[in-house]
Amino acid sequence: AQQLFRHGCLLRVMREGKWVSGVVCHPQGRMVMFDIVGVKDADVQLMRQGATSTLRYATAHWANQQGYEAVNFMGTWPWLEGGDFRHKRQWGGTVCVPRELYRRIWIRVRRITPAVSQFLKENPVIVLDEQGGLHGLIVVDDPHAVSDETRDKWKKRYITPGLGSLLVRAVSSFAPETGDASVPNLVIPIPNQGLQTDDAIGP
Repeated sequence: AQQLFRHGCLLRVMREGKWVSGVVCHPQGRMVMFDIVGVKDADVQLMRQGATSTLRYATAHWANQQGYEAVNFMGTWPWLEGGDFRHKRQWGGTVCVPRELYRRIWIRVRRITPAVSQFLKENPVIVLDEQGGLHGLIVVDDPHAVSDETRDKWKKRYITPGLGSLLVRAVSSFAPETGDASVPNLVIPIPNQGLQTDDAIGP
């Protein structure tokens, strides 16, 4: 924290003359990095009242005033239903793989059980293709039975700048003995939003 603070700044949120939350951030080229967040006394009630959300707004506002082009709200797990991902998506975040981060999550399905099937269907995830492109992966029982209403719901809930498409696959395609998970059963294309990774506010 000391190293970050020496090269960055501290932004604080005040209420009735007392600070309630703060963030240490630092510039990196055209971007401001959102590094370390704190809430007074780790007060959950203050968080519910917007102490952390206000920090995101204040940082974006300050960065814009200073002439920066983006704020990096740092990483999150790649689950499309994850609370952190959805929160950053609401802030207009763009998904990307940071250049300095090489971690991946590998999932190998050894056999399809009811629990495995339920896990796959309840946890849509962001996946990488061989060229490094990002896509949302949704698993269902039968992709060909997906209604237009469900497709529209997925588009509203999951389409995020940085994703090339939503891939829909059958649970059975993950079965080791018969399945082929490399080919989606259904592809929902996402129009190119014209955003560059370095020019967007990204999770």
